[in-house]
Amino acid sequence: MNLCASIDGIVNNLSVPFNKVKAKSASYMAADLVSVGDSWLSFAIKKRLIEPIAGAEDLDWFKCLSHKWKVYLRRNDAGEIDPRGEIWAAPYRWGTMVRAYKKSKFRKHNLAPIEPELTGRISMVNSPREIIGSVLKYMGASYNSNNIDSQVAGGKIAVQQILALLANQVDPGKFNKVLAFGIRDVWAAVGGSSDVLPAVKYMSNVAVVVPKSGASLWADLWVYPCPPFYFDIHFVIPFI
Repeated sequence: MNLCASIDGIVNNLSVPFNKVKAKSASYMAADLVSVGDSWLSFAIKKRLIEPIAGAEDLDWFKCLSHKWKVYLRRNDAGEIDPRGEIWAAPYRWGTMVRAYKKSKFRKHNLAPIEPELTGRISMVNSPREIIGSVLKYMGASYNSNNIDSQVAGGKIAVQQILALLANQVDPGKFNKVLAFGIRDVWAAVGGSSDVLPAVKYMSNVAVVVPKSGASLWADLWVYPCPPFYFDIHFVIPFI
């Protein structure tokens, strides 16, 4: 089993036709299943990178899903949710974005959890979706805003200004180092619950919280790659 370190890396591999790949070893072969994040599902369908799961409605795993999942997974050829569409993916894990912080640092400086200025002391997941989503949430808008100029106060300019302030707080070297609490100057981190909770389970000095205002949800899905697309790995697992 080989792992791909990012979702965009998975999609890039998915998008490379076999006839453009110069195989250097027998490891270049068709993948049976590929794992992608839910945010890439519409894109993969629209670009014909994956194919629907035939007969999914009759399979036990699909029958056991909640109604919300069944609605979410049924899409038309444009990748849009459609009650008459086909089933394109099988979810195998899901969670929410959480915040973890060093309790000792906040007690020492008499700070409220995750609310003070933390310039250079924050680690964030390296995901444009979550970074922009955090900015939109901070501005009182929705993670799911699809027209920033009309749905967000101040439009794109205001979002860019807040994004610049966030960039000043997050050390560029700490992006995608969600569990970097071993680094002395990291006081807080933002990351996926499936990564953060197991890692901090035995760290007595680290607390994990979900914002009262809410947090984004994510899911990882198994999908069938669409021929003639091939990979240099049997299947891949995303690390968010």
